[in-house]
Amino acid sequence: MKNIIFLIITTFLFGFHSENVQASHAAGAELRYECIGNDQYIITMIFYRDCFGIPPSNPMGIQVVSSCSNDTLIYLPQVSQKKKKK
Repeated sequence: MKNIIFLIITTFLFGFHSENVQASHAAGAELRYECIGNDQYIITMIFYRDCFGIPPSNPMGIQVVSSCSNDTLIYLPQVSQKKKKK
């Protein structure tokens, strides 16, 4: 019986108390690549975020790892921005 009363009181205290919370983070990203021959690639990164979220870093850095060459850090500049239709 004491456990049930404790559960009811705990639920009441924490269940009905709320605060506004906000987050500012990226919602996700896509990384696409296409081999165009001679070990050359077209790399596209699509960055998803809330309109009021964090801004994307410009340029966006990615690390390229290969078993047959040195690791490389490349930067992808922002080339276009699609606006969401209302």
